[in-house]
Amino acid sequence: MKNTSIKRVVYVVALVVFASIAALASNAVAGDTIKKEQWIDSMTTLAPNTLCATKYLQQCYSISEDECIEEVMRAAKICLKKNEAKMPAVFNQPKDGEKWGEIVGECTGDAAETQISIKHKKNPAKCNIKDY
Repeated sequence: MKNTSIKRVVYVVALVVFASIAALASNAVAGDTIKKEQWIDSMTTLAPNTLCATKYLQQCYSISEDECIEEVMRAAKICLKKNEAKMPAVFNQPKDGEKWGEIVGECTGDAAETQISIKHKKNPAKCNIKDY
């Protein structure tokens, strides 16, 4: 049960982060467009830095920021590749960025948390999303 609640917290954090950076990736306003490749490149860089900046994963699993960035970047690349064929060639912002940010964010949050939990000991007392 505790693992499920941690995954839920990581999922929520990832959704918020990815939805936010999805729009920021192209400084999107209604009617803007961005090529899928540009959006993917932006997400690959921004997602790990932004998600790890919350410090949630580092505190919850006692990992360094560099380790967090490495794990989240690996997860983001996998999730982006997994979903790339389903994405439109051109994103109509902010709608498409938010939609795919949520999809990729959920996948990335789950994958990163799973990999980190395999390698690092959990600190349950520091896994409270209210602190971040």
